[in-house]
Amino acid sequence: KTAQKYITGIYQIQLETMSALLKQYAKAEIMGRGVEEVENYPQNINRVTKEQIRDVANRYFQQENLTVGMVKGSK
Repeated sequence: KTAQKYITGIYQIQLETMSALLKQYAKAEIMGRGVEEVENYPQNINRVTKEQIRDVANRYFQQENLTVGMVKGSK
């Protein structure tokens, strides 16, 4: 829920100006998604469940493909 609140809050802040809102509407139309995507985005984000996130993560982040790296700073 914290991540959802953050994402939807940032989204609303980003759309505070008319030019930003117009850009989002234009982008949605160009991508073929319609203006409804802009209007429904916060509700769509809030409908995502933990299980859905886990399923997507398991699909794309597979244990056998795991690579670990280490970065050491200099002093």
